[in-house]
Amino acid sequence: MNVENLPIIPFIFTAFEKIEKEKQPYLKLGPYAEISLKIFKKLEKQDLCKARVVCKEWKQLIEQTEEWKSFHTKKVGANSSTEKQQANFLAPSQWNTHRIAECLWQDSSAIISESMIAKVNTATNYLSKEGFELKGVPSDGDCFFSAFLGSYALLSRKIPLLDDQENKISYLREALSGIIKHTNSERAEEIIKKRSWVSGLGEGDLLASALSIPIRLVTVNEEHLICGVNDMLILPRKGIAAAETAQEWGTIPGEERPKEYIFIIDLGGHFIYAQKPLKQDNFLLLKSATSPTLLSGEAHSFSPHIKARINKAKRLSLTKQDFNEAGKQEAFDPSNRLATLPLKIFKQIFLSFNSLNDDELRKVLDAKSCARMFKRHLPSKVQLLIRYQPQKLPEYHNKIAEYLDKLVYSIDESNNFLIKFKLEEAEEAYTLALKLAVQKNDPIQESVCIEKLGDVYECKGTPETLLQAAGLYNYAMLLAPQERQEILRDKLSRVQNLLIKICNGKSLDSQIIKKKIGDNRIVLKNFREEIEKKIQRLTGTPSFHEVKELYSNIAQNIKAFFSSLVNQAIDVLGPAPCEYAMIGFGSLAREEMTPYSDLEFGILIQEDNPANKKYFKNLTNLLHLQVINLGETILPALNIPCLKAINFFDSMTPRGFAFDGAGVEGKGCKTPLGNGKTFELIQTPEKMAQYAGKDEKGQWWHKKEPHLPMELLNFTHLLGSEDLTEQYRQNVQHKLNASYQQSLSVGQYLAQHHLVREDMENFDPGMGNLSKQGMLFKVKNDFYRFPHLALDRLALLKKVEASDTFTRIDKLRELEIITKGATEKLKDWMSLALFMRLKTYSHYQAQKETMNPLLKPFSFEDPALIEKQFALDHKALKEIKKIYYIFIPFYQSIHQFLAGNEEQLRSSNLEDKSLETKGHIYQRLFRHEKAEKLYLRAIKEEPQNARVLNALGIIYQEQGNLDKAVEYINKALAIELKLFGEKHPLVARDYNNLGTIYQKQGNLSKAVESIHRALAISLKILGEYHSDVATQYSNLGQIYYQQGNLDKAVEYSNKALAIDLKISDEYSPQAAIRYKNLGQIYQSQGNLDKAADYTSKALTIDLRLFGEIHSNVAIDYNNLGGIYQKQGNLGKAAEYINKALIIDIKLFGGNHPWVARDYNNLGTIYQKRGNLDKA
Repeated sequence: MNVENLPIIPFIFTAFEKIEKEKQPYLKLGPYAEISLKIFKKLEKQDLCKARVVCKEWKQLIEQTEEWKSFHTKKVGANSSTEKQQANFLAPSQWNTHRIAECLWQDSSAIISESMIAKVNTATNYLSKEGFELKGVPSDGDCFFSAFLGSYALLSRKIPLLDDQENKISYLREALSGIIKHTNSERAEEIIKKRSWVSGLGEGDLLASALSIPIRLVTVNEEHLICGVNDMLILPRKGIAAAETAQEWGTIPGEERPKEYIFIIDLGGHFIYAQKPLKQDNFLLLKSATSPTLLSGEAHSFSPHIKARINKAKRLSLTKQDFNEAGKQEAFDPSNRLATLPLKIFKQIFLSFNSLNDDELRKVLDAKSCARMFKRHLPSKVQLLIRYQPQKLPEYHNKIAEYLDKLVYSIDESNNFLIKFKLEEAEEAYTLALKLAVQKNDPIQESVCIEKLGDVYECKGTPETLLQAAGLYNYAMLLAPQERQEILRDKLSRVQNLLIKICNGKSLDSQIIKKKIGDNRIVLKNFREEIEKKIQRLTGTPSFHEVKELYSNIAQNIKAFFSSLVNQAIDVLGPAPCEYAMIGFGSLAREEMTPYSDLEFGILIQEDNPANKKYFKNLTNLLHLQVINLGETILPALNIPCLKAINFFDSMTPRGFAFDGAGVEGKGCKTPLGNGKTFELIQTPEKMAQYAGKDEKGQWWHKKEPHLPMELLNFTHLLGSEDLTEQYRQNVQHKLNASYQQSLSVGQYLAQHHLVREDMENFDPGMGNLSKQGMLFKVKNDFYRFPHLALDRLALLKKVEASDTFTRIDKLRELEIITKGATEKLKDWMSLALFMRLKTYSHYQAQKETMNPLLKPFSFEDPALIEKQFALDHKALKEIKKIYYIFIPFYQSIHQFLAGNEEQLRSSNLEDKSLETKGHIYQRLFRHEKAEKLYLRAIKEEPQNARVLNALGIIYQEQGNLDKAVEYINKALAIELKLFGEKHPLVARDYNNLGTIYQKQGNLSKAVESIHRALAISLKILGEYHSDVATQYSNLGQIYYQQGNLDKAVEYSNKALAIDLKISDEYSPQAAIRYKNLGQIYQSQGNLDKAADYTSKALTIDLRLFGEIHSNVAIDYNNLGGIYQKQGNLGKAAEYINKALIIDIKLFGGNHPWVARDYNNLGTIYQKRGNLDKA
């Protein structure tokens, strides 16, 4: 053994560090092996035994020492041959710690817990009825296979392939891995590794079919030292899961039981086997020392130490009769230690604790102490159950549910009681159960888990967790059956009274709370129905006067409803201790709030002192609870940690009237409690105005919280003292007029420079962006956000104090910042966008803004699909074109204006109906034929327009007309090389596009050359983290894929994905393309599970961005069909490729390369299924 290369973790004993400094350089050992040997010489025999089981390396080192050899020789000598024989054939229930370690673990220093003693004795008693005895194997990761081979050696029948193997354990691992790889390739790779642990049920039992031999598997479970036995026979049947061929041993008639089988006992952390003895020795006939009622939970002949532990468990148990006193009925106690873990896991955990002193180390060596001391670092009980004993999960959840019900019931009696029983285990259990329920698409189980998590957060008892509990209960109510909903309403009323109690308010009767919640929902519903009627009455395209009046009416109703909610909270809390004002921000301040928009507001107070702050924080929490109980606050907005941990997506709550959420990192949360970290919006007018300037330490707020200052500059008075609101207005103006740098004031800097680049990138109309073709429109982001942000900046720069958009436009006209024609165009744009936003939200009856531009133009008539997505008709598409005719020149003019060139905006009428712009718009709408005609007309008028030439090249490439595509891209390249020279992003774009065409032509060397040229230019000009660079890496990856260089293809595709995820979010169209490409590469590598995973990710993103009808979605369906075909699931393959075919025929007609591809793929599948007529 080469001890120099042992991977020993340093300094597990603190004494090691000291010895490391003193080590002798002439020794031929590695540093940690050398230190280990030196420290082992100092250990007593008992500690030496314990150190030996830490890891295999220490075991090998210790066994080399003279101390161990001497100790071990004495120990062996002390055991007579009679003792050894008796150790292997103990009478039932006579197993103790030493005997189990020696005989069943084959390691005299092994740590054997009390629960393991109970399991071994239970197994002994159970099997003794059939005359079987327990036989041990070494305690390591191979113990299952060792037990298998031990039992196999006793059989008369043989497995020739197994017998021929020199390394039989390795052969068994390969056989098991070969079965599991079809369902879980990663797990299969783990299993094949030396000494990798396997479970009995669900893994080891699969060897029955693999080797055509029956396996009898006895599993012993333990809870509070009470054991149960699960005895199953797994029969070998090819192609059928072990779970489906398993039968309970006790239900099989004697004559039908096989005469020979592999017999393995699973003790939960170690496997052994059973055999019948060759002869019955006298000591085998001794009576059992354990009562036959062991499995029933009655009294047993345990040692005094074990009895004491059982009694302690009973004393701590909860009861239904009296929750706060010791009761008679034993129930689940989540404060108890975790279940005993396999020794292998403890060894791994032990090696990770490298900062313990000698005393702590000895405690860690005891598994029970380890579980108590280092619970955070250990796998939880529920994680272990999911992995090793999933069949016990339902029972475990039921016990936790009983515990939570009792805990919630007693919550009013004593908060001190909550300290006694920790809730972390229950929270983790139901979080993981929720994850499984979502994966299985089980809404009832999802509702149960969410409700129980609500109980957990209610029990935590802070204002924040009570609000989170209310959100969880409201979500559970959406999924719960009718009979459960009344219980959830009771829980909501209890949460409200708990919060009232914390806020020192007057508690309310449960029925009054429930009625008030219902009344508030009805008021909001009636208000929305009135607005809906007004929308329907506005026929045609409403004028900006009509839209402005409608939104003004909405604003007044929202203010009245808000005032009502505030008064309800004040009635409970009592009158305010000082003068105050509530001011609204955002769309409410601009009078552009819809009936489904977020609530953004702050509180101005007359005097800043702890009592006033506390009152208004309590008021905010009570108000927030009332808003949550409207049932329209999505769970991510409440920042619930356990849901964030599993990336839970709230697809059920109809997002509507809610507090502005704190869930988005870096965004200003415009509610009184702020973001809970750096700022809050309960301030005096002077301090609230500070957010436009510097904090108390002299740091600029716009550098700490980039979005906050701009968002607080536009406000409106809601209720309270108007004097305080006016004071705030004056203080803000004073801050904005202060000097910032050089000749700029704070206001000028914020308007002209702060976040300008980000806004211009985020709200670029995206004309010519290929990835946006046919994408769903988002009415707020695509049409509404840019004009109001631009007008915010213009108003701030020119000191226009009006808060609503239409008045601002008029004021800018008076200042001659915009022309009369531009004034009318901007009003038309804003009225179209605002009315479109209102209609979209009204359609979904929620704050949802997606609009589908493809359904009606391409004649998708499915009513369910049109209901699911707001489908734009021809009239709406005409209005969108009108917006873009204004948007494109306004975007360009604002860019120039903020850069100091004001003339373009001052003189523009803001209308661009050029053929090029029209072509871009039709391309965005996925109308390629119309776009092609417009581009061809544009190129006749302006032959040197490289943008149009490039666009035509791309259209021809998509049509499969590759020669024509090369011609047009080369023309664009020649013009741009002449205009800009080699080192320019547009030149790089042309080289990249040429490369993709050469690739489709099969000229891969030329493709690589072109894209490498593009990449070199982009890296030099744009740097590594840019979308163009990501695209070029991705294209290179695809060329390598086509060349068969799959490793290189994965490398470049992953480079592209990493850049996209860094500069954009995970739901970008670029990320979808990368996942799509990687899925195809992994499929070619034969890694079908990973291929399906990545392709499914692409599909999820594409469905979110493009809806169910788009060519990108068709590609995903086609790719998934190919993967299912490779997996042998031909039915599923045909289903997905048919989906792709339906979409492609609708979008492109019957005569298109993609349609031909779909038919070809379907034909191949039908041929494989034997359906030659269809093929």
